Amino acid sequence: MQARLTLGSRWFSRTRQTWQAQEGATIHRMTTARRTISASSAWDRICSGVGYHLDNLGRWLIVNAPAIGSTYAAFLAPGIPRLKPRPGWMFAQEYYEQRRWLACRRGALWEAAREKDLAVPITVRWHGSTTVDLTLGNDNSLCLYVCGSFEPNEFAFLDRVLRPGMVFVDVGANDGYYTLFAARRVVGRAGRHRGGRRARRPPPGARCACRPQHPRQLRP
Repeated sequence: MQARLTLGSRWFSRTRQTWQAQEGATIHRMTTARRTISASSAWDRICSGVGYHLDNLGRWLIVNAPAIGSTYAAFLAPGIPRLKPRPGWMFAQEYYEQRRWLACRRGALWEAAREKDLAVPITVRWHGSTTVDLTLGNDNSLCLYVCGSFEPNEFAFLDRVLRPGMVFVDVGANDGYYTLFAARRVVGRAGRHRGGRRARRPPPGARCACRPQHPRQLRP
């Protein structure tokens, strides 16, 4: 029964309790549909079953063998995001709504780190041959690592308008993703252009005074 239940839901990587809660609905669908299983649905079930066991393995590695778990997480890291507009994009939709297969595998590691309050470092590739250092379990790693996207429409717009030699000011820089992106555009890869970028973020508890903020978790 557990094996059939594991293969009955598309891509999901949840805990055993979640599977048990879905058992009644899953069996009801399987007995009332009464139709021949197509090749595509059979493939979906195989992928779901493989993902289920990979998720269990990944959670165990993150908790009990952190070094190997980090290597496994790095192996699953997404590629460089595309600089194309995505109308209707929503926060973490690849994981919570679209349930993409690799996003679910990365999401299992992200959930394990969040639930166990583990500090699992991960590095992902970013625009312009740069990398971003993240920690699993927070919103930044949910977007950049699990889903492989972060405000794609804004970055696609900046990619069209920024040119070498411009001055880019990032007010409210937060973690500095826009600053890092603009640095490659206005200064250039080899630093030959006389552009500039400024990143400012209000200090905690202040509303007016600003201070320079360097992206601590980023490296070119």
